[in-house]
Amino acid sequence: MAVLRNARGPSRLSPLPSSSIVCAAGTDAYLWLGDDDGFLHTLDHDFQLRSLKSFDVCFVSMHAAVHASCIVCIGRDLQSEKPGKGPVGNGMDQLEDPRIRKGVLKYKCYSTTQVDGKGNPVLLREAGLFSKIPEQVVVCSDINKNFTMLAVGTESAGVCLFRGDLLREKTCRLRLMKENDEAVASVRFLASQSDSNTHYMLVCNTSSIACYAVTLKGEPKVCHTDSVSTASPHVVGALASLGTFVIHHGEGIFCVDPEQGNLWALPSEDRCHILTTHKSYIVSVTTEESSADAEPTHAGSAEILPEKFSPLQSKSSCSGRRARFFLPQHQMLTIHLCYPELRLIAYSSPMRGVRHVVSAMDTLFVIARGGATENNVLFDVKEKSFDERLCILLRYAVSLLGLVAVSMATSTSSPRTDLAPQLSVHPSVSVGFACSRKRLFNWAAEVTIKDHQPQQVLQARMRIY
Repeated sequence: MAVLRNARGPSRLSPLPSSSIVCAAGTDAYLWLGDDDGFLHTLDHDFQLRSLKSFDVCFVSMHAAVHASCIVCIGRDLQSEKPGKGPVGNGMDQLEDPRIRKGVLKYKCYSTTQVDGKGNPVLLREAGLFSKIPEQVVVCSDINKNFTMLAVGTESAGVCLFRGDLLREKTCRLRLMKENDEAVASVRFLASQSDSNTHYMLVCNTSSIACYAVTLKGEPKVCHTDSVSTASPHVVGALASLGTFVIHHGEGIFCVDPEQGNLWALPSEDRCHILTTHKSYIVSVTTEESSADAEPTHAGSAEILPEKFSPLQSKSSCSGRRARFFLPQHQMLTIHLCYPELRLIAYSSPMRGVRHVVSAMDTLFVIARGGATENNVLFDVKEKSFDERLCILLRYAVSLLGLVAVSMATSTSSPRTDLAPQLSVHPSVSVGFACSRKRLFNWAAEVTIKDHQPQQVLQARMRIY
């Protein structure tokens, strides 16, 4: 179990729930978790865990309605008992998948700003999900930020689009959308940057995608369609900072404009399990195709190996207590920084057993199953401050300028003796010392090894430490 150190006091233990976490969501104040036993868990800034029984059977999914100040939870409750009868199931009691177990599907809205006397979030709304049509098997779901739209991807009925004030109104408008016989893989909402009354909805099927412009009333309009590879599962996300969707399929992560289609792509040949966004970052969790089909190992833990010059920093925060049997796989967590004219890998690290990646409390949280006892483990990856990122860029710039100076001074074709007097004998040693004073020992060694003088850099490093 990891120990979390708080700057305001002594270290404390803060475990995650030991049950299997089905879904997760994030807000500015809490990390929200739903497990397969129907419990709703919240984790605050001090990593204090609170638990509340929300559903009788299990959680299915969870979404944060930021503008409505609530968390929308979808799960299964037992049907109400009638006189002389017990709870009525739906005929699928023997199935183990939490999305199709017994009970009736409901959505429940909990406040993100109000708590009761016990410190638990206040329940704002509870309603049946499929009150107008027969019960469906839920494959995926999503909401818009003010919770006036709810899209539920089903196994056989396509996409069920609910519209209206879903937090307050007792009735809503249901639109069934099934363009073809393909199974729905993912659905995602994105607010329009030009029209506040319009939201874009991306529906990803087995071999195609479709973007719709959706308003509270009227028929959804098709904006863009495209065919995609069927070789790998399609994982989607929404990058609000650029107003685009992101889709992983085939051999890359594609940025899709709702109106114009593909804009650019990032190479990613591995099998993607998770794709999400955090600020201007695209976060993916992938597994190599060769290891995805191979038998996973029993040993190992979920751990992050931080990179020295990364604009993101990570640490292990807390873990669960009860061990459960789990077969971890070798995975790669990759975080891409995406600006309109710039895209680069900001962080990359091998991991195992990643279940969820959530943006909450201005931090990116990674939930995995790992450790010596195969517990739930929570990692947090934070963006470095502006001063730290600027310092990294300046250090690289100084190092590159030093390498250029050495190259020019030692060039046999056009020697430059006017650069500096100390460069006339051993130019690389002078630059190496300059890099050492700035603790750029890797650059110092690379420069001085060309003139067979690395021992002087090592001596300088020993003096510094």
